[in-house]
Amino acid sequence: KFYVREKMSRLLRHDERIVRIKVELECDRKHDHAHKFIAKAHLVVRGPDINATVGSEDCHKSIDLLVDKLDQALRKRHGLAKDK
Repeated sequence: KFYVREKMSRLLRHDERIVRIKVELECDRKHDHAHKFIAKAHLVVRGPDINATVGSEDCHKSIDLLVDKLDQALRKRHGLAKDK
């Protein structure tokens, strides 16, 4: 829980108007071994919400990849809003 909060605080530097970040971590032992840990996030911001899902063989790696994906989505959204 502490690791997720620490990594998600990185997203606040782009947009301080984030309402809620919901993160779900799953461990899938039955199916594909390459994507054993699945991290899902639902980011509630002004406008359309952002959803992301990432799978990896390590839990910490999947959290890092999820933060990178959300960070990229926020930068893209900021760039689109700036262009308008």
